[in-house]
Amino acid sequence: MIVSLILGFSTASPQAFESLESRVKDREPPLEILSEGGKDGGSYTIGVVLSLDPGSITYWRTPGEAGVPPVFSFDHSVNLAAATVLYPAPERIEEEGMQVYGYSHSLVIPLQITPKNAREAVHLAIHLDYAVCDRLCQPRKASAEIELSPDQPAAKDSRLAAAMTLVPERLAAEILPKVVKIIPVVGYEHPTWRLQWLKGPARDLFVEAPEGWFFTSKPVQEPNAFLVTAVEAPKSGDQPAAVPMLTMTLTTPDARQSYEFSLQPPMPARAEPFSNPSQKKG
Repeated sequence: MIVSLILGFSTASPQAFESLESRVKDREPPLEILSEGGKDGGSYTIGVVLSLDPGSITYWRTPGEAGVPPVFSFDHSVNLAAATVLYPAPERIEEEGMQVYGYSHSLVIPLQITPKNAREAVHLAIHLDYAVCDRLCQPRKASAEIELSPDQPAAKDSRLAAAMTLVPERLAAEILPKVVKIIPVVGYEHPTWRLQWLKGPARDLFVEAPEGWFFTSKPVQEPNAFLVTAVEAPKSGDQPAAVPMLTMTLTTPDARQSYEFSLQPPMPARAEPFSNPSQKKG
């Protein structure tokens, strides 16, 4: 099933809005919602299609040094218990000398939709704010409504099935010692750790931290290893800030094989107060 979204842009003035909106409608197809129909294990799976022109990018949920993450809202939905956004693994992109995390190609973002009452239909109202950047960045707004019924026959959608293979596999805490090794390293301006991926070839690592923190990551010469650095931390007086739990997404040379896991790096043995000489860019 395909449902068209209503596409618009927010700009500085009503006149600019009307001009930009008319140009976009002339050159871009409408966004789509993909649905496989009936429930699978008590929830529905749908996909939001983001179509990008060649050379354009859009951002992941954590955009890196700059950028605007997509924001989904589901206000005005009926019989909705939960809507979980399943982001495909991102890529690292150079943008004006900065490192951003996102997508340089059209993509499908899967969502898992859980009803309050499994015997009744879900009326799903989606609103999405996101940004697309080429030489200029344009904020976009999109909305759609779709009815998901338990009586609707299921039908596989190949694009949605392909998108699900790009969603990172979530690793349980108990198996992390078998696949990840992380140790503090010295000699850097900011607290830094070396993370070794033990499961096989690794391509890139993306680190997400609580508000007030900003971590960077980069590959090192040793295969399947990365430096993880805390470059921004909340103020904590004279005492070192406690290292927070981090969410990490690791990609491999196979785009259909990526992993997500949470871990708390060990505090460096000679912990200095986390300095915050500069804010992250953006």
